[in-house]
Amino acid sequence: MSTVILQRFNSPIEANIVKGLLEANGIFSFLQDEHSIGINPLYNIALGGIKLIVTAEDEERARTLLSQPID
Repeated sequence: MSTVILQRFNSPIEANIVKGLLEANGIFSFLQDEHSIGINPLYNIALGGIKLIVTAEDEERARTLLSQPID
């Protein structure tokens, strides 16, 4: 199973909101570097932000979902 970085975030809160939206719609995702940046925000630049990762199979569906306005 291959994975792709769907988005990068500066804030753990924002990353978890988007992750929750994906999971509520049946798309498995996980966050990489969330805890490192949460403990020390100065690591954000060095690590490239908090990465939201999905499977390659779910990428198109996830991008479509995130491009739609939230009601």
